Amino acid sequence: MARTAGDTLDVFTMIDIFKYVIYGIAAAFFVYGILLMVEGFFTTGAIKDLYGDFKITTCGRCVSAWFIMLTYLFMLAWLGVTAFTSLPVYMYFNLWTICRNTTLV
Repeated sequence: MARTAGDTLDVFTMIDIFKYVIYGIAAAFFVYGILLMVEGFFTTGAIKDLYGDFKITTCGRCVSAWFIMLTYLFMLAWLGVTAFTSLPVYMYFNLWTICRNTTLV
């Protein structure tokens, strides 16, 4: 990834970029967890006394369905991030095993 003769993007810079991307994703999931907690509070029976029965159950079902779908998509995204970040560890372990076996021979 060289734009000019002296401008290159090395592996350590890419690792730092990915590190901050993962920090951002983890923070976004934390905020999403708080949103799920608030949604769970508003769809329970404790809030029915304040706003009425029909409005809460109708809106609560729609919001709950939306959050279930969004949670499923986020779970798939998090599995992708986990798989992507585990590949370098797997490659390092394989190289370490190969190098250890060649020194024993």
